[in-house]
Amino acid sequence: MNKKGFTLLELVTVIIIVGILAAAGVPLYLNYVEDAKIARAKATIDALYSAERVHYQKNQSYWSQTDATQSDIQSNLGIKIDPSIDNDWTFDLAPYGPNDEYISITANGQNNAEGLSTTFDSQTGTFTN
Repeated sequence: MNKKGFTLLELVTVIIIVGILAAAGVPLYLNYVEDAKIARAKATIDALYSAERVHYQKNQSYWSQTDATQSDIQSNLGIKIDPSIDNDWTFDLAPYGPNDEYISITANGQNNAEGLSTTFDSQTGTFTN
């Protein structure tokens, strides 16, 4: 008699190994996805900060806005950002300092980026999550 196939023990062993790999891989994958979303927000903040510096040079003040959307940004700073950013992020632009010479730009996640945020501080030139 020629028996071909896998025994129950072999199948259970493979299922356990795949389960262990999935348990280790899923959290890593989710962290990569979160980091990618924040990286998109940071790239947009960089563009906003560049536009804000131009605005400051022209008007001697930063443009300030809470929950700025793509249309707000385009009409006030003259830059167009990716429309998909508008679905996942809103931006708070807040000048501060003795003469409002610094600006803090915060990206707040919504929809697919719910619960995420990152802030750029022009005084220190750093991001915080």
